[in-house]
Amino acid sequence: MNTAPDHNRLIEANFSVKLSEPLSSSGAPRFELVIDEQLAARGVTAIFGPSGCGKTTLLRALAGLQPIHSGVLRVTGVAWHDQAGSLCSPIDKNKNKFGEVVKVKVLNLNDIIKEEIPSDEIIHFLKIDAEGKDLDIIKSLETSTLERIKYIAMECPMTKIRLKGESTKQESIKYMNSINFDLFFSYDTDNGSDISDVVFINKKEL
Repeated sequence: MNTAPDHNRLIEANFSVKLSEPLSSSGAPRFELVIDEQLAARGVTAIFGPSGCGKTTLLRALAGLQPIHSGVLRVTGVAWHDQAGSLCSPIDKNKNKFGEVVKVKVLNLNDIIKEEIPSDEIIHFLKIDAEGKDLDIIKSLETSTLERIKYIAMECPMTKIRLKGESTKQESIKYMNSINFDLFFSYDTDNGSDISDVVFINKKEL
């Protein structure tokens, strides 16, 4: 017997986001993200994929910082965002910009891990994607947390610094080596973005 989903326990993301002006007279956008997913409203959900696939755009849309082109985002049964606007961050429809942006402190990853993952469990894979602050977040992790992690993935520029305080790929590798993580895998994008997806392995796993 099929059981109907409990909407009070779900994040229902059924929307599309279109970025930038069309490439040609055909009207095709430069980038379109289409989401049709149901996620648990509590706990930890991992979002991963190659650079440029839409991870940050998805998170911005979920947070109300990216206008939705069509569809709706519902959280525990309540419509948070749709093409008409957002409950969290009102959109200026005339300029397609936000009338208000609410700034919040970066979440403490140590606290999240302690709250959501039992202390005796291994963290098999941790992906950081923090818009230039990936290494800063890793540096904030406690030694006891790092010792539980098998693999850490992050994004970093190969040569050109995009954002203030960002670390290059070589700087990231040097720091990760100092905390007993070796380079395991590196994927350098070929789309001209100068971004590298890097995965490190805990030396205890070697």
